[in-house]
Amino acid sequence: MTATGQSTKVPKGWEEFYRGMTAITDDVCYRHLNEEYAELARVAIAALCRKRPSPLRSGKPESWACGVLYALGQANFLSDTSSSPSMPLQELCARFGVTPWNGRNYTLSEQSENAAASRPVTWGNRGRVGLPTKAVSSALPASRKGTARRAAMEQFVGLDVSLNETSVCVVTEAGKAVWKGKCASTPEAIAETLRRHAPQAVRIGLESGPLSTWHWHALRDLGLPVVCLDARQVKAALSLQINKTDANDAHGLAQVVRTGWFRAVEVKSLDSHLARAQLMARTQLVAMRRDVVNQMRGILKTFGLILGKVGGAALPARVRELTTGQAGVAVVTEALLAVWQRLTEQIEVLDRTVLRQARDNLVCRRLMTIPGIGPITALSFTTVIDDPARFAKSSSVGAYLGLTPRQYQSGEVDWAGRISKAGDKLTRGYLFEAAGTLLTRVEKWCALKAWGVRLAKRIGLKKAKVAVARKLAVLMHRLWVDGSEFRWAGQEVAA
Repeated sequence: MTATGQSTKVPKGWEEFYRGMTAITDDVCYRHLNEEYAELARVAIAALCRKRPSPLRSGKPESWACGVLYALGQANFLSDTSSSPSMPLQELCARFGVTPWNGRNYTLSEQSENAAASRPVTWGNRGRVGLPTKAVSSALPASRKGTARRAAMEQFVGLDVSLNETSVCVVTEAGKAVWKGKCASTPEAIAETLRRHAPQAVRIGLESGPLSTWHWHALRDLGLPVVCLDARQVKAALSLQINKTDANDAHGLAQVVRTGWFRAVEVKSLDSHLARAQLMARTQLVAMRRDVVNQMRGILKTFGLILGKVGGAALPARVRELTTGQAGVAVVTEALLAVWQRLTEQIEVLDRTVLRQARDNLVCRRLMTIPGIGPITALSFTTVIDDPARFAKSSSVGAYLGLTPRQYQSGEVDWAGRISKAGDKLTRGYLFEAAGTLLTRVEKWCALKAWGVRLAKRIGLKKAKVAVARKLAVLMHRLWVDGSEFRWAGQEVAA
């Protein structure tokens, strides 16, 4: 019996294991905690040894020893700096060389390397360091068992974010709402609200939207286990609500993340978002320049002035030539030419930026070895994929970018339609243009070009471009994963 009055008796055959485990916990307790923690750890380990079947049969002793003290520390508020002894739970795990996010053994140097990827530690992660709640409860003094039960309650949070305010709902693992309220829509305000009202949150859900990237990265940096949910799935899940309010939406999001019936959205890195912002700005400016040119063509046609096939640097001279002697028309076209010139200058600035980024990116340079793939297409592809490890198979990339046919099957009905056009429209368009370049402008033959040309003769050039675009997406992902470059055929391939 210990000073707490609880048994440390273990079954026959477990004595040596018990002595080894308690030696590990005693070493940490007497050096960094106190004798009371050492006694409680011995009681908890004995309770685990008596359990049938004992969970201690699998796993490493260091992980179990860490799990015992980690759970006791959570129940006794070890991380509270106002109490004595006090120690952050992350530091406690480091004393055992164990990472808190999965209980695997690491050296301290390896732990520091993986610190950025480790998930926030809550009581809800207790199973990952290997200690059942029941064993902890039996090891605690009677006065503290209620505290342990309260701490063991997992919490799930739903955030309905708007521009100014965010509705917050906290539910238990049983689905009961324990707190509802609002806070400012800043990561700091949301984090402070969750620390006050959901200290044991194991999953925090917010739906994808304009602010989701900012909130997801900021809340992750603050150590919160936030997940981003697909807005279309959330809409379907919440469509049965009679009353549509922000509070009800937050409650619905909390229930979705509690049940686990959701697919988390992969949030891209901020660097990828910045590169994509530049590409989208360039695309918008190109479209605006095209609209300005078309506006000039329409105005000139009204007065019998045909601009013809002209563009680039020759456009201003041609417009001024046609409007010579027509002062009224010249005023309008000069205004449009000024806008066209300014748009052209800014497009050139963005072109140089994109080219520099692609040149400095090893992956982009490797993808540009594929015929038809230029710096804009390569950079757009790498930023939309962001992490190639997301896809177990390269063939999945075509479907991700909406380049595979839709399918409908029910009973005897089974048909494939046009491509789904899901995913990123910009990258899909660039791949379609790259396929057209490969089939019509690249003179050197390769197996992919020969396949596309044969397909074009059978089903038409437009559909062949779509098929080649899908092949290009698959090929680009495979080169990215393998770290290889495009290999031309040893000899020219006949079409």
